[in-house]
Amino acid sequence: MSKLVLGFSYFCLKKTTSLATYSCPVIVCGDFNIHVDVADDVNTVQLHLLLQSFGFFLNASEPTHNAGHILDLVISRRDVEVTDLSVGDLISDHALVRFRLHVQKPSSVGDVQTVSSRTWRRLSRDAFADDLSETLLCSDVDPLRNMSVNDLVSLYCNVMTDLLDRHCPVITVRRQARPRTPWFDADCRAARRRARAAEWKYRRRLRHGRCSDAARQNWKAKLKEMHSVYDRKNVNYWKDEIATSQGDMQRLWRTLHGAFGERTDGVTGDHTADDFATFFTNKVDSVRAATATTPQYDVQFKNTPLL
Repeated sequence: MSKLVLGFSYFCLKKTTSLATYSCPVIVCGDFNIHVDVADDVNTVQLHLLLQSFGFFLNASEPTHNAGHILDLVISRRDVEVTDLSVGDLISDHALVRFRLHVQKPSSVGDVQTVSSRTWRRLSRDAFADDLSETLLCSDVDPLRNMSVNDLVSLYCNVMTDLLDRHCPVITVRRQARPRTPWFDADCRAARRRARAAEWKYRRRLRHGRCSDAARQNWKAKLKEMHSVYDRKNVNYWKDEIATSQGDMQRLWRTLHGAFGERTDGVTGDHTADDFATFFTNKVDSVRAATATTPQYDVQFKNTPLL
């Protein structure tokens, strides 16, 4: 099962901005104490607007409280499939909510994945801006005044999608799954975020002709700080793993294999022992054939006194 984030009640509600950035499946569930079955309730309206703004939606449910209201919610994103949601018997003043999640198993190291993305680096901003200026979005706004909000959003999505398909089309690439870095944690992520923010600030000044040495030095300092955090986390992680493996030689060797980046799943590839023997035999024969006409080198021995 891939990484799953479970949140509860208002704690996750306050952390919505962080949860929305997760690339893994996100499920928020718990007792929200909001009568979502009352459509005109002010708290219900605010909750729906908040969830909609971050791409979350409320899965359909039945009354979960003995007073007849829906208080226990199951919230997910569109990329998470929630099925067989049912409300059981009351075990207190609340009922048990059951549902089934359909999540993909994470790819093993070496598996080939098919990923679709846009080649943002090839996007020409000047050409994109020129074509954007000729669309309805940048023309006379008077015809747009009578359009509804939904029509304006649809127009914006259609125009931008058409421009991106022309200037930055979607491509499908195949990539091999790589092992995850076990020591990469929140501190590493924060250091990387600070380094990227400093780099973005420096390059933005550079594009606008306002490049300053202070911005460049700040970027270099943040980059150095990021590498320092990486090194410290890496060293401390493997030290702790080796220290924990004392007395267990099998675990110690597995830890050493992981530190050296070696595979421990028993996969040796498609080559057999005969293939290796043939390779080295041919290698020796080719070296001998290439040096067959080379004259032998006369090594001059010197008499050196024994100490």
